[in-house]
Amino acid sequence: MKGFAYLYCALACIAAVSCQDTTAAFIAGDGDFGSVCVGDFHDLDVSFLCVIEGSDNECFIQSIMLSSTEFQLPQIVEDGGPISFPSDYQVNEDSYITFPLRYRPTSTGYHTGTLTISNDDGVENVLNLRGFSGEGSLEVAFDGDYGEVCVGDFRDLDMSILNTGNCSAIITDITTTGTLFDVVLGIFYPLNIPAGSSFTIPVRYTPTATGTDTDNLVISAS
Repeated sequence: MKGFAYLYCALACIAAVSCQDTTAAFIAGDGDFGSVCVGDFHDLDVSFLCVIEGSDNECFIQSIMLSSTEFQLPQIVEDGGPISFPSDYQVNEDSYITFPLRYRPTSTGYHTGTLTISNDDGVENVLNLRGFSGEGSLEVAFDGDYGEVCVGDFRDLDMSILNTGNCSAIITDITTTGTLFDVVLGIFYPLNIPAGSSFTIPVRYTPTATGTDTDNLVISAS
């Protein structure tokens, strides 16, 4: 497939062919795509092997089917247009072809599926697929006790937000329910915090009257 570019399609790509020989299919990593975040993707190579036992000197794939839309088959772009994979693809005598299979999760959690490669003798080579898509998880470090502050003065305390998840966390807003406490920095939302990263912002207390003041600080994230 040297020189080809790939597009990706989900569920099924079919091409009718003839083959009467022994076939086998293999996938790198035993079909484990590992951890992939929503919006990202990871490819593993699939190999289809044909062992010639009869008088033919080549064999073809009849169909390739996927059970889950979280995994995608390639389409091949050639001469300015896509060719449905594996149409017009043959495997030469005692040889194999290799193509990439893509895991592109659309939701978080564990995903499983099967890739079935068939020949026209009704033989199905089934490969098990699995992947995991995590999410961001925020931990907030903030004392919140400003002590004694005189009317007309203010005090800032730093609040640290750490993403302990294995994918990015998106902060959409940071607000307080009252008017005496406020985030000092001008923040443009949405704010992306990559996995393992932290973000520190000062939160200001400006009393307008004597007495004890309390408030709630709300961090909205996805």
